[in-house]
Amino acid sequence: MARLLVEQGGSTRYVELGDRPLRAGSGKACELLVEGEGVSREHFVVERSPTGWRLRDAGSGGGTRINGSLVAARRLRSGDRIEIGDAVLTFQDARTARAAAVAAKRMPPVETPARPAAEDVRRLKTTLRALASETDGRKLLALIVDQVISLTGAERGFLILRGAEGRFEMVAARTLDRENVRRPGLKISRAVAAEVARTGNPLLTTNAQADARLRGSSSVSGMKLRSVLCLPLNARGRFLGFLYMDHRFEDGVFRADDLELVEAFADQAAVALEDQRVLSELRERTAELARSKERVEELDRLLEKQVDRQQQELDEVRTLLRDRSDRPLKYDYEGIVGNSDALRDVLRLVDHVTDTAVPVLVLGESGTGKELVARAIHRNGPRGPRNFVTENCAAIPASLIESVMFGHVKGAFTGADRDREGLFELADGGTMFLDEIGELPLGMQVKLLRVLESGELRRVGGKTTRNVDVRVISATNRDLAKMVADGAFREDLYYRINVLQVRLPPLRERREDVPELVAHFLRAGATDGEDHGKTVTDEALRLLAGYDWPGNVRQLRNEVLRAVALSEHVILPEVLSEEIRTQSLPRGVSRGEAGRALKDIVQDAVDDLERRLVSQALRDAGWRKTVAARALQVSRPTLDAKIKRLGVRRPGE
Repeated sequence: MARLLVEQGGSTRYVELGDRPLRAGSGKACELLVEGEGVSREHFVVERSPTGWRLRDAGSGGGTRINGSLVAARRLRSGDRIEIGDAVLTFQDARTARAAAVAAKRMPPVETPARPAAEDVRRLKTTLRALASETDGRKLLALIVDQVISLTGAERGFLILRGAEGRFEMVAARTLDRENVRRPGLKISRAVAAEVARTGNPLLTTNAQADARLRGSSSVSGMKLRSVLCLPLNARGRFLGFLYMDHRFEDGVFRADDLELVEAFADQAAVALEDQRVLSELRERTAELARSKERVEELDRLLEKQVDRQQQELDEVRTLLRDRSDRPLKYDYEGIVGNSDALRDVLRLVDHVTDTAVPVLVLGESGTGKELVARAIHRNGPRGPRNFVTENCAAIPASLIESVMFGHVKGAFTGADRDREGLFELADGGTMFLDEIGELPLGMQVKLLRVLESGELRRVGGKTTRNVDVRVISATNRDLAKMVADGAFREDLYYRINVLQVRLPPLRERREDVPELVAHFLRAGATDGEDHGKTVTDEALRLLAGYDWPGNVRQLRNEVLRAVALSEHVILPEVLSEEIRTQSLPRGVSRGEAGRALKDIVQDAVDDLERRLVSQALRDAGWRKTVAARALQVSRPTLDAKIKRLGVRRPGE
């Protein structure tokens, strides 16, 4: 057990130190009674700390001296001499006390002597356990400083760490009494820290005033520093900062034989700090991912509700328009040829879409005229006077698509010899038509979504953002919903572009438009601006109207222009393509039919085909009209009207 050897007036006695604090002074309440001039009633207190034994002056009048220096508080080392009045008290730790007792033959020798550094090892273990058990980042900083003060007997301790930008920041500053130091940035010697940073080695000085290494330092002389110890903190190859300790009133507080112990503590403290930093970053990233996921999920929910609401409204509009098919169109749709119910239903929907400012998704097979519809929406809408910019997403190489869309700055990549604006900047204030948007790479989908959400873009290689006001109309012949389910198209982008949807019918669903389209393309096939006067026979027209046209209007146009080039004055069946000549005609249409108007013949063929499709759908649905309407992708009122017009009857009725 540790003890104090008390020498006074020629007498010697020992006082054992226990778990309770030992008060020394001239008062009767003190456990250690010391009489004499200059001794206060309660002069000092000796108590056990987590790292050993500690003396604290109790506000005595004459002060307490250890090894000749006045102290306010100090960790005791074996052999320290405490002066109080005319008494001298020598501190002996447990190992020293046992050795002295053996020498005096007051107790038998111990067979297994303690190892020389046992007390230091015990104190270090206690300290490191405290570090390992602390999980709060802010508390860990203060704990490191408190523990190093206890280990070294410093008056003050400071923890300085390097921030993300390389600047050093005072993160903890504590006193021996475990209180925070006020204005800590002004309380350390920057010359000491600079020397440690330069050499990468600890700096220990027993008297900073006389140390040649610190000669000329205004901070050392101005603060009258005495004992100073500063160590670098390194963990896993990273320089984290400094541990700085000092004592302004005593020389020799820090000893060279303590340095190894304090360095071991500093190494473990640095590892704890690094672990805490990594843990903090991991927590922040996890929290940010959780917040991002919540924001995306909430956005998806809002967009999905908006799309559902818009789709419901559009379905109501479609039903209303079908039931009022005689209602005139609001806008002029020059270039979109046809007068069928299916086409006029689409154009009535486009009437409503044109007046909005939200994104539009045009769906339809290749060749159905998606770009014509997009141009009509732009031309008839409020943005008509501004630019209409179109781009086929499948036609741009993946390596150039970002530059084409958003532009680039000079030097952004090889060949970028000047700044170039992208398509979105060209379309600012107008409309951007993105054809075949389903072919857009996933990486570009993310960047496009960001521009659509924020209205801001940054050129490739640029540092500044630009605001653009663009209405986006997209088109595709692919099933985007299935691509979303397969992970080939981003769900959030799908909801962003699919606010309003226009679905174009294929030509086989509006065969009654074929004669008008043929007449239009005959005029378009004129050369030198003059009408060639060519006509088409009824038989050739019946063949054209009966064909399914997998390439839709575009294929029909090419076929008519081909026939014009191969004909003299009249387009005969013989000049048509083989697959058109050899097709199976719809029931009710014969090649020998004559004497009737071409329009009536085509209408009869279309009605016959429509009658067969409606009848088949009703049979497949067990004559449940709602199920059949869903299979035919028409509304229930529209199906009822077709059943009545076509004379479709259930067997047995």
